[in-house]
Amino acid sequence: MASVLALIVAVFVGGRDMCHFQSSFSQDFTCSLDSRYEVFNLTVETRPPAVISQLARDGYDVLDRDDLAGQLHKGEQTIFKIVLSDDTGNDIRYTLIVRRKMGDSLELRSVTIESGRLTRPYHKGELQEAIQAIQDPLSDMAKLTVVKDDIDQKVRCSIMTNQDKWQPGYSPDTKQLEAHPDKYVSPLEITTAVTSTDAVDHLQHTCLAPIDTYRARIIRFEITSADKKQSRHLDVRVARNGCKEGLLFWRGICRPDCPTYTYSQPWNRRCGTCNQHCELCTDFYHCQACQPPDTLNGLSFILSQDGGCVVTGAARRYVRIVVALAIIVLFIGFLLVSCRVKNAHSVLAMPRKPMGG
Repeated sequence: MASVLALIVAVFVGGRDMCHFQSSFSQDFTCSLDSRYEVFNLTVETRPPAVISQLARDGYDVLDRDDLAGQLHKGEQTIFKIVLSDDTGNDIRYTLIVRRKMGDSLELRSVTIESGRLTRPYHKGELQEAIQAIQDPLSDMAKLTVVKDDIDQKVRCSIMTNQDKWQPGYSPDTKQLEAHPDKYVSPLEITTAVTSTDAVDHLQHTCLAPIDTYRARIIRFEITSADKKQSRHLDVRVARNGCKEGLLFWRGICRPDCPTYTYSQPWNRRCGTCNQHCELCTDFYHCQACQPPDTLNGLSFILSQDGGCVVTGAARRYVRIVVALAIIVLFIGFLLVSCRVKNAHSVLAMPRKPMGG
């Protein structure tokens, strides 16, 4: 009979439901408040036939059960003892510990990679310096999300570019790299920025980082404690495979050839993107033919000596825009002057009353 005596407990801070417990069997609960929260409010409810027969805080009975607010200093905790009973004399005892964090934590509650999987689960409290992940071979962006242990921790991510590596067997040899260093760059990685953003609740932090096919990159999370006195880093090594032999990766699929505005990267079986305004290229830095003219905007693209495409006609376009804006401004001014003259004529044409009425 005692197992049906269910307790519902909620701990609120700043209007947020910080902890919520609802169980018929668990008897011990712990709610850890972020270091910024000094005041909390507790609500305790039961499900019939249970009633609260005793409620104590730190060994003293609570007289006003409608006012369960509390205040804690950093590192402090308070203990609630709750006894539920029913009309047959059965009872069950619960313990709730509410503690406030010190603000010195460098832990993360969780680490996940939505674009792949970790090679082994991440466990809170391990304070690991490095973990490994496998990227989805059909996804160009590694998406990792960490959950902070304290809302005021600062987390930022970046790429350790000096440790970027092609997967074994899918990289140019040393002679090729020495002879053509620009040929074997990853257009994806040099043109796509890494983003490091907090969620609205400031507890989750998401990192988006580009990773090419048959590539391994290290994404580093810099973690600073809420009190800003300590810091550490966590390195996530993300490895990605790619298409099978004879196929090239492009925009989520493996295909036999590369479309316009791209070139073949046979060493990692991928279509690399040509540089800006280039239609045909041998690699990112060497264009062979620029894209056709943009007649709508009056722009042309000319192949330069350094292998890029130079935009021409832009000045004429801007002149046309300025002239068009000037015409619009003059027209609006003409309308305003016309309205004022018309109003003035209307006032002068109004009949006047003779003097002396």
